[in-house]
Amino acid sequence: MRFVGVDLAWGGRNPSGLAALDPEGRVAAEGWATTDGEVAAFLAAHDRDGAVVALDAPLVVANPAGTRRACEAELQRRYGGVGAGPYPSNLGLLGGRVRAMDLVRGSSRPYLTVPRDPRRGTGWWAVEVFPHPAIVELGGLGRALRYKKGPPEVRRAGLRTLALVLAGLAAADPPLRLDAGGLLARELAALAGRRGRALKAVEDLADAHVCAYVALWWWWHGTAASLVAGDDATGAIVVPRPARR
Repeated sequence: MRFVGVDLAWGGRNPSGLAALDPEGRVAAEGWATTDGEVAAFLAAHDRDGAVVALDAPLVVANPAGTRRACEAELQRRYGGVGAGPYPSNLGLLGGRVRAMDLVRGSSRPYLTVPRDPRRGTGWWAVEVFPHPAIVELGGLGRALRYKKGPPEVRRAGLRTLALVLAGLAAADPPLRLDAGGLLARELAALAGRRGRALKAVEDLADAHVCAYVALWWWWHGTAASLVAGDDATGAIVVPRPARR
């Protein structure tokens, strides 16, 4: 089994962040890809023996322009107050094409695209995730981290805090065992002076690792420690919910 995180860009001209974990939470691969074919090739390289793929992108979208999905409305109610509510999505905003679903359906594997509890089984599952509420929950934060918008110095500070959250997951159940010499670690260590596309690339890679860990969390805990916002027909978003001591 592999646990693949995809911070999927909305179009095929911007890079998507990618990460894959093994069942022990170790990083098996990480990087970026731009075209549909490149993203699909990364997935195919890691899902032969089963996978949970967590995509930071709308997966099930059937609602027309000018509306938002029920899953997004629910997350806004739950997490909007801490700055972790999602953006709305609909077929109008997506230009009539649901890229995440196209990616999953284009695979030769029999992916299940509704959030059924994997129960630590072997198979293929694809779920939609949203990093901001996941980070709030996993880090026990009172406020969403600011690392996607604002001045570069604010975004860099947010990424450094996110790095601490991810490092803390080494003691979680299941653990996240980041590679201290890996690509994400090197990118985070070189944040000073990063701005523009170079800074966004680090953000996308970090989000991909969050997504990959949520995939592992979903496989490990399922509905016992996860919020599933929304429903099968209109779309659902999975958020990890660790127990607080």
